[in-house]
Amino acid sequence: MRATDAIRTRRSIKRYTDRALTRDEIESLLDAAALAPNHRLTQPWRFYVLGPNAREAYGAAADGLRILYGGSVTPDNFAAFIAMPEIDGGLVGGASLNAEGFVAVARQASAASSA
Repeated sequence: MRATDAIRTRRSIKRYTDRALTRDEIESLLDAAALAPNHRLTQPWRFYVLGPNAREAYGAAADGLRILYGGSVTPDNFAAFIAMPEIDGGLVGGASLNAEGFVAVARQASAASSA
């Protein structure tokens, strides 16, 4: 398969089970993840594998955690992101270079915080 075909046909499937992974499966996934491309080799990869007890503790701690959307919000996508209950804010990237775009995001943020 050509790389472009693999990219075009790639799909994310979010079906989870409670089945525990074997150590070999985890190591295979980590080996594949370490091969993932990144921009000019600047991404400091760190992978954490949590067992059942750590996952439960992490989940309990994360319940009160505020999340900032790490992508760049725009006037077109901000409302959808801020409407998600698990997202509490966002980064204004390119929209901050355009006064109209920035003001539009700021107005949406103000409306969301007073709702």
